[in-house]
Amino acid sequence: MVTFIDILKTLDKLGRGVEVGVMYGDHCAKLLDSLPSLEKLYAVDPYSSYQEDERPTSEDSSLTYMTSEALEWEKIAREHLAPYGERVEMIRLNSIDASENIRGSLDFVYIDACHSMESVTADIDAWYPLVRDGGVIGGHDIMWLGVWSAVTKFMKSGGHTLTITVNQWWIIKGK
Repeated sequence: MVTFIDILKTLDKLGRGVEVGVMYGDHCAKLLDSLPSLEKLYAVDPYSSYQEDERPTSEDSSLTYMTSEALEWEKIAREHLAPYGERVEMIRLNSIDASENIRGSLDFVYIDACHSMESVTADIDAWYPLVRDGGVIGGHDIMWLGVWSAVTKFMKSGGHTLTITVNQWWIIKGK
């Protein structure tokens, strides 16, 4: 089975990428370990409280993350990502504000933040223009209704080709 990281390994050059929604930093570490040519990974997470809607497998269809929990996640992520030094830059902003602070093009963006349709749509709309032609935008939790709805809406609106494997999705810009 091909994964998002496998697709990134096929790119000509990996200069800069973004992960939106870092939590503990596990996936960021996996990206950095799997992609030694990746020069800079921006790890974007506001680490604040938020309401998560449309959980796929729960009678309670929402889940609230409190700021105290999020701050603990940030501490764990910083410790987890410290060994990568300057290859990773943690950005403690919401996704939209962070996208406005990034200059230049990106090789990839991986979205795994708030899963509501509105949030995922806003993330895609903010980050897709920053992805270089031939770069990749994708993410996690495609089985969540909000993620699925936002991703398929985007795909159909621009004639993009969507790839889905297990619980990941991606679109190669310009393909």
